[in-house]
Amino acid sequence: MIKKIFAFLLVFSIIFSFTSCKTKKTNTNKNDKTVTTAQNSINSINLLYNKSDSFNPYTAVTENNRNLCSLIFESLIKTDNNFNPILKLAGNVELDGNKCTVTIIDAVFSDGSPVSADDIVYSYNVAKKSGGIYSSHLYEVVSATASSSKTVVFNLSRKDPYFKNLLDFPVFKANSDKSTNTDGVLQPPIGCGRYIPSPDTSKLLINDNYYGKKGTIKEINLIHAPDDDSLSHYIEVGASDLYFNSLSDSRIYRMSGKKTEVNLNQLVFLGVNQNSNILQNRELRYAVSSAINRDEICSNIYFNNAVPATGYFNPCLSEVKAVQSIKTSPDNQITVENLSKIGYNNKDSEGYFVNSNGTRLVLRLLVNTENRFRVAIANQIASNLKSAGLEIRVIETGYADYINCITTNAFDLYLGEVLILPNFDMSPLVTPGGAMSFGIKTVSPEQPQNAESEETSAEKPDTTCVDVINDYYNGSASITDVAGTLLTEMQQIPILYRKGLFFYKDSIVSGVESTESDIYYSIENYITK
Repeated sequence: MIKKIFAFLLVFSIIFSFTSCKTKKTNTNKNDKTVTTAQNSINSINLLYNKSDSFNPYTAVTENNRNLCSLIFESLIKTDNNFNPILKLAGNVELDGNKCTVTIIDAVFSDGSPVSADDIVYSYNVAKKSGGIYSSHLYEVVSATASSSKTVVFNLSRKDPYFKNLLDFPVFKANSDKSTNTDGVLQPPIGCGRYIPSPDTSKLLINDNYYGKKGTIKEINLIHAPDDDSLSHYIEVGASDLYFNSLSDSRIYRMSGKKTEVNLNQLVFLGVNQNSNILQNRELRYAVSSAINRDEICSNIYFNNAVPATGYFNPCLSEVKAVQSIKTSPDNQITVENLSKIGYNNKDSEGYFVNSNGTRLVLRLLVNTENRFRVAIANQIASNLKSAGLEIRVIETGYADYINCITTNAFDLYLGEVLILPNFDMSPLVTPGGAMSFGIKTVSPEQPQNAESEETSAEKPDTTCVDVINDYYNGSASITDVAGTLLTEMQQIPILYRKGLFFYKDSIVSGVESTESDIYYSIENYITK
């Protein structure tokens, strides 16, 4: 079951988390790009989009259009900037074992027709088949049925205390995604969100039928930005009033005005090859972790747009703060103590630790050379560990070679990144066969893990993390148990959680809040001048 779930997530995680960052040359001749926009007033702003892309949340391929879809469509819930679920179309969400029952509020679509449970089920089925982020959010759902006009029942493959956080898929009127105009061109589906597309999709207009608060921004003028060059140009000249940058690579388009931080559930970590005899020792993993200056990495490389990891879970998650205890500044005394436990008690003439045979401990750290942020992190880690007496050799490879090395366990350490889903499921990282569990020791068919195996107990894969994950989902362990166990076992070494930046013009004076769930989370509360 787990393998089937994570087969999809493997492709998604690699595409999303290890994307290269080949910087495109920006056109410096500003005279050959022009844009005509309406003069901003108190009730109008300008945003970027791609007119060649769609406003269907499940088929849109550009980031700008996908973000704009959150204005056109509503979901059952959204998460705030601390990943707490906020009810939207859902009036009540009840979890009972493997069943989640959602009662929806009274709301209507932009055409005036009521939002029903059948529309929720239809949208769920489209989302489940879409193959994108919303499909991955629904991996635990076996089926969804309308038990009444206002009630939807989601049948799950397992219990999940945080399943509510995954109900953020956009809802549209059933079958409206199949509507075409007289020329046979597909039209945007009918949503029930805060705005509706104009007939020519060059604007978003306030939805008078929206069930919630209607803001002072009545009209959003859309500027066509088909590529990175035009995107950077329009941001540079101030054509857009709002702009989000996820800081996934070294491309940062900055605009004048103000900014707010967006907490992302993107964990940057060191993968560890436990198939290596030396790295099977938890003490070595502790030694490496305690030598890393996470504070310095966040400040120097991400310019404080990241938060040091204190454990596997995002520091924003209040439930685990008491049990996540990684020090964010280096503690070389802990490194020395743990190295001593595995026989590295002396130093050579260059200050590196050696064992009783005089052999230096050397670890290779693999990093994708196309992501300059991560190359900088790798070099910083190598510098930190050198100060602690550990030699780290940074190996930079192109993306294809990088993926090949980590999927074939041809590494000691690798620097990676993974999107943790809103339900905080750590299975992809710590479960053998999980989408991001590269390097975790597994049992081969020729050497089954049982009492008759010739493997020594030290060589057998440690199932402690698997056990606590299973106990958590069957209800016999808490999320704090999971957090504590993962930290104790430290199958990977958490480094930091990234943050995104949401820029906005000075003309917007207050009310701005942006979240990973919805970049325009609080647009109805914007106060403009």
